[in-house]
Amino acid sequence: MGRSFWQRLTQTAIVILFSALALHFFGTMDTRLGPLDLRLQMRWSVRGETRLVLPPLGQIKADTHGVPVAFCVQLNRIDENLLQSELADQEKPAEYLQTFLPQLRRIFIHFFLVLLLVGAGAGVMAGMIIWGWANWKRWVRSLLLGAVFTGVVLGGVMIQYNQQAFDRPRYEGMLEAAPWLLDLVDKGLAQLDTLGRKLEVMAGNLNRLFTQVDQLDPLARADGTLKVVHVSDIHNNPAAYDFLRRVVKGFGADLIIDTGDITDYGTPLEARMAEALAGVGVPYFFVPGNHDAPEAIARLKQIRGIRVLDNGVVTYKGLNILAWGDPTAKTGKLTATAQELRQAAEELTAEFARLEKAPDLVAVHNVTVARGLLGKVPLVLHGHDHRARIYERSGTRVVDAGTTGAAGVRALENVSQDGVPFSLALLHFDPVEDGEGGRAITLTAVDLIKVYSLNGRFVLERKVVKGGEENTAVSRDLVDGGSAAESDRVHP
Repeated sequence: MGRSFWQRLTQTAIVILFSALALHFFGTMDTRLGPLDLRLQMRWSVRGETRLVLPPLGQIKADTHGVPVAFCVQLNRIDENLLQSELADQEKPAEYLQTFLPQLRRIFIHFFLVLLLVGAGAGVMAGMIIWGWANWKRWVRSLLLGAVFTGVVLGGVMIQYNQQAFDRPRYEGMLEAAPWLLDLVDKGLAQLDTLGRKLEVMAGNLNRLFTQVDQLDPLARADGTLKVVHVSDIHNNPAAYDFLRRVVKGFGADLIIDTGDITDYGTPLEARMAEALAGVGVPYFFVPGNHDAPEAIARLKQIRGIRVLDNGVVTYKGLNILAWGDPTAKTGKLTATAQELRQAAEELTAEFARLEKAPDLVAVHNVTVARGLLGKVPLVLHGHDHRARIYERSGTRVVDAGTTGAAGVRALENVSQDGVPFSLALLHFDPVEDGEGGRAITLTAVDLIKVYSLNGRFVLERKVVKGGEENTAVSRDLVDGGSAAESDRVHP
């Protein structure tokens, strides 16, 4: 290539660099939207995102596009008098907000035109510096180059822009507490007294539960050398922590395995609530779910006593656990696509094939991820669907802890007789001969505990596996007359 080619390439790069710098430092427009004074800005960024800046509260961010540009909308001032007068003329405030949408579209079109002018103007300045004041034809070329570069960037943003990204926003500053606090206020503030009564009933049920376990059919008794509490889907419900502490203490558990969704929105502040688990008294293994964003997971890793299980194997007192987090825990999205779940399942199956020794159990959030291992491993733990149950698939025993937080603040909305129960599973393991002169850990019993705080009812289902046979006993407390109902005995 000749020297002139490299000169033209260098000159083009300089023009584009000038336009890029001008967009970053001067891509700003002040405007007014009804009673709101706004400032719109374009900034180059590692992540393609849209930011709503509310000084001094913080920012709301969403990954809306792939182009490395951040569009910031900053609220500078609210004209309170104008807002009050306009709201006074509206019967429904939501309809008032809808009137802003056409104006907002026009504002963004205007802003994009301003950015085109900034990019083109920077191109002209670069042309003047490179070719001097006299060569106006090359100024025009530089102007067009700056405008084309800016147009390509803005066009890429418009093509990729995903409004649904705001379904899973990120919060910074004081706004970090906004999503789940507003959810709690919206769904539960009017029912706080009811919640208090529910929790008192739940505590009483647990005390009765612990005293009645030994009343189960003797064929269905199990102690277990190693006891593991399986919890899932706490969803910010602080009552779940007291529930869990009572179970750990009452049954003498050794380990807790949480199969995800400890938060609702994946913010670090929500994860900070889990500091209550630092005093639970036993190790806490956590497998991320689809509601646990990377920021929340990073905060959980800082809490003493909680061990976040990244994809792989961990061993505790001879129990080999293969854990695999939900694929959304790395992307920050709320829901995994079918393709993402298939890929995670394939990756987990491939990891299993590389292991020298098969695990004693597999822990995932969504059971779909473990479908390739059904029939290959003895036990799978999962959550996600809020349905506490014990079942079998292809010879693999599957335990679903349901929702230990009774679906979180959504539990306050339950209007059915039972609602969503606080649920968890207690797994009993014992060492056995592995047939090769060594020792292995095997599941001998599962206790599935459900506490219905609405009417004070609990259910304990115990499934015992010994010598290839199963025995099941169910203890129910209806508390209608203040005493427990007799246990149901079920045998094969």
